[in-house]
Amino acid sequence: LSAPGSGGSLVLSWQLQATDGAVYSVWSNKTGPWAIVGNVSFPRFSYNDTNVTDGRDYWYYLTETDPSVPITSAPSPIVSGRPADITPPRTPANFTVAVDGAAHTMTLAWSPNTDDTLSYEVWRREGDLGSLSQVGSVNVPSARYVDTGLLEEVNYTYQVRAIDDAGLPSPFTAARTDRIPDLTAPSTPLNFQATTHPSGTAAVLSWDLNGGDTVTYAVRRSPTGLAGSFTEVDRSPTSPYTSSGLQRNQTYYFVLVAVDKVDLQSPPTAAASVLTLDTLAPDGPV
Repeated sequence: LSAPGSGGSLVLSWQLQATDGAVYSVWSNKTGPWAIVGNVSFPRFSYNDTNVTDGRDYWYYLTETDPSVPITSAPSPIVSGRPADITPPRTPANFTVAVDGAAHTMTLAWSPNTDDTLSYEVWRREGDLGSLSQVGSVNVPSARYVDTGLLEEVNYTYQVRAIDDAGLPSPFTAARTDRIPDLTAPSTPLNFQATTHPSGTAAVLSWDLNGGDTVTYAVRRSPTGLAGSFTEVDRSPTSPYTSSGLQRNQTYYFVLVAVDKVDLQSPPTAAASVLTLDTLAPDGPV
């Protein structure tokens, strides 16, 4: 028995004997009970069974019949074969991507194939440039994959394909792209300081600029420095910053908060206090 590489058939052949009769019967148990699936007349010595499915196993035996008697021989030894699998599995259907921002994961899901699929490959691209590469695989019957450890505000593009028992891949699913939103507040600014301004009506605030996605800094002021007493008075994208409109010879308290592009805010700095200068001369005697 041989299986052509093109698939779609199994070819059975045998040697002719001097005592051969006129008809050879090919038996198989495709439907359960053994039954004749084809007859070949002498002197042919092969049978091409095209009623097969690629990638499945089939079993056969042969009997010889002399119609003139009639006498049928005992069965030949049983042989088995599998048609070459040249048909790829189907593309997985209903492919979806669900984002869990808090866990920094994306869950991929699809409808399981009902053909000879053995596994699914997961391919991914991080960012908007370049090609996708394989990042994981899932064995049947599972039809779900969780991608973990993902970065915020980065586009992730996914495709899935099925792999059958012959190693043949299906076409890829359509690409799906999603991202983890920005959920992380910026860090608290370092080295926050407040100093008096020579005018007596302003304070000069300075700090180390943050990296990352910080876009501005909220300046909060309090007359007492007590918790809950600070209110935002301005925003500044750069350091230093001059807070004006203050009263002379007064103590003011400041804290600074970093703000990112989606308005997430850092914890405030420790309070810095400043006593404005008294730059006015006293009134003259009356």
